[in-house]
Amino acid sequence: MRKYFLLSAVALLATSTANATTEYAVIEASANIEYVTEITCTDMDFGTIYLKSRDKEIILVGDGSFLREENEGTNVVNVTGYSPAHCQIGDSSFDDESDGYSVNVLSSHLDNDDDSDAHLSFGIRNVFGDSIIPHLTIPANAPSGHYSGAMYVMFTY
Repeated sequence: MRKYFLLSAVALLATSTANATTEYAVIEASANIEYVTEITCTDMDFGTIYLKSRDKEIILVGDGSFLREENEGTNVVNVTGYSPAHCQIGDSSFDDESDGYSVNVLSSHLDNDDDSDAHLSFGIRNVFGDSIIPHLTIPANAPSGHYSGAMYVMFTY
């Protein structure tokens, strides 16, 4: 027993702070603060999209008051109820891209209300006047159903 006590005492002394070294580091930090103007936008509704088949990816692009299939595709039978979002900064709306602003989509996806593994992706193709011109990607084999979600957007001007 005495032998184990002595071994424990020696081990404790060997790992004490008397044998430790002290190191230090300098950590530089910085921050940028920017104030934002609130932009109000109406909801975007892609409506009901009727497709022929589900075996290929489809990209729909907003084109004024209607959605069209990109690249002259033939899989979309009809779209009803499409409504683009309209955004306003204070008392004015965006005029066009020549005004020197950029649009960055921070996050966007639509989740199927019935199937948590099913997602559609969407984003902004362009801004025309106060209208957000969206694009919507429907992956191959996306299940039927209602999809909903949000897009987080940053306008820099």
